Amino acid sequence: MTDILEGRINTPSPTMKKENMRKLLPSLRIQKANTSRSRYLSSFVAAGAALSLCMAAIFPARSALIVYDGFSYPEGELASNNGGTGWGGAWTGGGTAVPAALDYPNLASEEGFLRTTGLNNGAFRSLSTPLSTGAGEIWGSYLFQAEGSLNNYTGFSLYNGDTELLFIGQRFSQTDFGIEVSGGGDGANTPFAVDNSVHLLVFSLTLSGGGGFDASLWIDPVTGIAAPTTGPDAAVAGTQNFDFDTIRLQSGEALADYNFDEIRFGTAYRDVAPFEIATPIVVPEVATGLFYPAGFVILCCARLGSRSRKRDSQLITAD
Repeated sequence: MTDILEGRINTPSPTMKKENMRKLLPSLRIQKANTSRSRYLSSFVAAGAALSLCMAAIFPARSALIVYDGFSYPEGELASNNGGTGWGGAWTGGGTAVPAALDYPNLASEEGFLRTTGLNNGAFRSLSTPLSTGAGEIWGSYLFQAEGSLNNYTGFSLYNGDTELLFIGQRFSQTDFGIEVSGGGDGANTPFAVDNSVHLLVFSLTLSGGGGFDASLWIDPVTGIAAPTTGPDAAVAGTQNFDFDTIRLQSGEALADYNFDEIRFGTAYRDVAPFEIATPIVVPEVATGLFYPAGFVILCCARLGSRSRKRDSQLITAD
């Protein structure tokens, strides 16, 4: 009561206010700094998620590469070599391993290829597990090159045991690439002639509605994407479910050198036509428009981190 009458209402003096504020400031600064860090981390996580979505759109995950051989073998006879994945044994038959590159633009590959010299002396190899259209779509691919004059046929065959089912390559007495159901079945040529360049042949096998199969062939399609950008260059149909367990690479009756490389089987197109950046670096068109936003996101993250660290340093520093 005396305090009130004398005009003193327990109001803190200016000195007390200053002392109290000095005591409170460190905790307030730390609290604000923590809030700033939290905002920075949230922004960084959001930016990282956006970048992940961009990269996922550019490079979708592969489905399953089932069988592969890039012919990375010592120079000499191919028979008895047992590299690659998805095979049930070593190579048998003819052919020579050549430790040099059979280059094709923007296709992932290993050093080495197989050379066949004709005379119906093919190279055979069995799969570790038979592949069937009854289990889903099958994709396959290989590189091919004729070194000189053309033989009467050369190509890649799919077998069930000792029975040839399908032929892909230069059909008998033809000069264009094609595909044919073996044993007098359906056959078709592409509009592309066999020449001395290296070509990528990609084919698909699917179960048809009537219990048979459809086989499609593309010559030199775009690599590194989810599906071909055009329809097949040739297509045939068979009347039975398609199961195969062996492949053959073979050229015809005359002496003529043909080269094979990069054999792949998978469950999707992108598995058998994987993209590899060439040297010098060439950015694929499909990704070019997305690399700049991705870079901008990274730059923003770095900028946010720099500003946040500077602000935290100012807050924690004493007056």
